[in-house]
Amino acid sequence: MGLVEIQMEMQKLERERRDLTGRLSVVNACLKDTQRKLGIALIADAMEKQKWDTVLHYYRVYGFYMDIDTYTTLADAGYTIAEAPLKYDGIKIDGDGGDDGARYVIPQLAKFTFTAIQRTDDEIIFTRSDGRRVRMWHEQDCCEGVYIESIVGDLDALIGKPLTIAEMVSNYSDDNKPHGDERWTFYRLGTDFGNIVTIRWYGESNGYYSTAVTVDLMD
Repeated sequence: MGLVEIQMEMQKLERERRDLTGRLSVVNACLKDTQRKLGIALIADAMEKQKWDTVLHYYRVYGFYMDIDTYTTLADAGYTIAEAPLKYDGIKIDGDGGDDGARYVIPQLAKFTFTAIQRTDDEIIFTRSDGRRVRMWHEQDCCEGVYIESIVGDLDALIGKPLTIAEMVSNYSDDNKPHGDERWTFYRLGTDFGNIVTIRWYGESNGYYSTAVTVDLMD
């Protein structure tokens, strides 16, 4: 076989390879879509039957992110974010159950609309449109200091619009502190109107007291 024939044969094989690759890509896409539909159907069936362990199992098997409504349902059933991945406003939140970098949705604030927000150095009170108030605070003890270090964004811009982002990220450090710890807790709140507020709490103690921030319903 001469050089020209070899080149022509190579070109032919390359065209066939590209054609097979294209068809394989289509088949893979169809398979992936079918698997996704199967996973959604299995989760919906398990949700309807209130088989929460099965719901979590399928979320893990299919690698789906969890929507906030499903998360809330599971939270009401006694499960936590550490037990399944969660998708909230397009953000993947991987709660691993630990303190270092664990991320959590804040169900007391997520999807709610505020009518008022009051802030001091050591607490923020959110008044929701349903009349209930949510307090972000820390009960101070001796040998510790926990306070709002900074707020980036305008809290008042969150009033009157439902929250589409409500997440907490906590980072822990005990570097060079054999008898104490430091913690930075970030609360990221936002709306569909592009208003994003990041609240940074700082806590330091001698190691015997919690520096965690509490978010709870007041009434």
